Amino acid sequence: MQFSKLKTALAVANLRNLGYQPKSAVLIGHEWANRQASRSINFIESELKCSLDIENKFALDSNGEGRLFASCHFSLYPLLFGELASQSKNRKVVSLIGMQSSQHQASLVELAHRFNVDLEFIASGFSMIREMKRALKQGNHGIILIDIPWAQDRRNKDLDCQHQAHGGRFRAKTSLFKLISIIDEYAKFALVQKKATGYQIIDFGLAQAANSYKAFAEVFHSDPADYERLHQMHQYFEFKEMANSVINFCVDGDHFALSSKTLKAWKMKESELEPGEILKSGTLIDRYRDLVGEDVTEIISI
Repeated sequence: MQFSKLKTALAVANLRNLGYQPKSAVLIGHEWANRQASRSINFIESELKCSLDIENKFALDSNGEGRLFASCHFSLYPLLFGELASQSKNRKVVSLIGMQSSQHQASLVELAHRFNVDLEFIASGFSMIREMKRALKQGNHGIILIDIPWAQDRRNKDLDCQHQAHGGRFRAKTSLFKLISIIDEYAKFALVQKKATGYQIIDFGLAQAANSYKAFAEVFHSDPADYERLHQMHQYFEFKEMANSVINFCVDGDHFALSSKTLKAWKMKESELEPGEILKSGTLIDRYRDLVGEDVTEIISI
């Protein structure tokens, strides 16, 4: 993914809203940014050459049909696409997507070809169920990633899946999981996890909302820096309590302040903070309160 200081600031803000202490949030945020920036095509290719410790290896049905899997953007999740393709008779995996540009789809298809994988996208719409069922019948495995908003409208998010480690809840629509069960009533939820000697793919059982988000919450808690969408978590997670924090960062000599409550950034004339500083009191706090127009109890400089 493209690296930017703004994304790091958003990741730190989300970590603070999840309850991580300021120093931990900064350390995890920088580790997250370093991992995402390093995951180039060459990195993925080298990791694919490592031996994978696959738990609950996926097997095709006896009638030769494929299976639908749900997953998240956690750890080196492209390995799951590769494993599913290797388990299909056509080395093909079909991905059901919400919103994605045609240009990005084309680049991902081209990337998959480098690994001898045929990747097909099915966009959400009236024909998506029919098309995905057709792909499964042809012996291809399918995949759907549940950790991105499947609707721009945040209303009608009727799922209430608690995040046990930090408080708060995942926001999604029941209809998403109804869609999964209509396509494949035995659809599975699987995640890739990093191990000391490589990676493992774990099958967490049926892709039901409570099971899926519980599993995701647990792996996220074990290593939040390995979650690609950490900077976007606020789009589908409702925090139990928002921190009164301002994240201070610099881009090409320009200074910015990001509110952890509104997740909006302001351009500043200058900054009196050095990277790594965390302020919880003093006149500078008052100035930031005036800048963002809300209560501020701490400033975190990254």
